[in-house]
Amino acid sequence: MPLTQYHLDPKNEAVKKFYGKIDIEHASAFLYFNKKGIVQELIHNLKYKGREEIGTLLGHWYAEDLKNLQLESPFDVIIPVPLHKRKFRERGYNQVSTFGKALAENLNIPYNDAVLYRKIYSKTQSKKNLLGRSENIENIFDVISSEENHNK
Repeated sequence: MPLTQYHLDPKNEAVKKFYGKIDIEHASAFLYFNKKGIVQELIHNLKYKGREEIGTLLGHWYAEDLKNLQLESPFDVIIPVPLHKRKFRERGYNQVSTFGKALAENLNIPYNDAVLYRKIYSKTQSKKNLLGRSENIENIFDVISSEENHNK
């Protein structure tokens, strides 16, 4: 599998993509994505073929990789990116939930799917370039404010 090992480098490519665009403390990616590659096939099966166990497997795997760092966790909570209600009804599940839950469980970090809300339905991003994706997701999420989420 094409592992990025970005979590080992605080100035990795994921951090560079967000630099100057949004305020982040850390960014990472688990696997490299190549069209027609094994990662694309895994994601396709997870998203469109109902293979939720792939998310669980990848979450456990990435958590083990992160645990090998033997550092104090820089994460307060695992928050999945939500689907719009319409998309959730179409798929029947959020493909990142199983990944996030497995990651949270293995790292002993809370999982909270009630922090972000997707307020606007957007069309698939799979055929868009980076700029198109950025424009497509602008202002479509909202934060659900609560005492539990404060300063996280």
